[in-house]
Amino acid sequence: MNAMLTQNKFSATLKLSAVLILTALLSCSTTKQEVVTAQPKGKTRTQAQQINPDDMFLYVNASKAKVLGNLDEAAGMFAECIRRDGNNHAAMYELADIYVRQKKYSDALFFAQSAAASNPRNPWYKELLAEVHENLKQYNDAANIFAQLTKDYPTRGDYYLNWANDLMQANNQPEALKVFDKIEEQFGVNREVSLQKQRMYMDMGKPDKAAVEVLKLIELNPRDAQLYGVLAEIYQS
Repeated sequence: MNAMLTQNKFSATLKLSAVLILTALLSCSTTKQEVVTAQPKGKTRTQAQQINPDDMFLYVNASKAKVLGNLDEAAGMFAECIRRDGNNHAAMYELADIYVRQKKYSDALFFAQSAAASNPRNPWYKELLAEVHENLKQYNDAANIFAQLTKDYPTRGDYYLNWANDLMQANNQPEALKVFDKIEEQFGVNREVSLQKQRMYMDMGKPDKAAVEVLKLIELNPRDAQLYGVLAEIYQS
């Protein structure tokens, strides 16, 4: 389970790095776009904004500083990007990520929430927000984020696992078991998931259900001697 989570996080990091410059172009304060401004009695007008090279280079330089490990310098430049454009969700994300690395989780929470609110369709923003909630031990909030992500990306097994793990951290074992059931429905029987369910059932004083989980695994792999040992311990209990 941990290997799967690590692999997916590493993959997401590589993808995020690959689109860094594109994000800068799209997210700086004066990206070329059509802006609709409110007028009295329902009238509207449009105004084309031109790319401001200074804002673009500020974001790129901030990204360079972050990559080089100059986190305080990068944080200052990302903050300036946000001061210039209060909707620069890419800068909000990067600043929140810096604060997470510096373990300034309360500061990270504000900017992670702002980024996710500004661009709710970006899964990386939601992943970071969930991570911040976890560091603040706000596990129910993190679980809610991963629950939504599983709806948006139903083939992402790591989202289901994170959802279940956060529910377990929140001591909500019944709901965590439901998520593990969803994992089996979506991806099939998994050794780690079934053994985790077995341990949870034992903790809840339900050895019969714990035995069912182990028997499912034995049916799939009858030569696994370890499973028979686990089953024996359940029967002894």
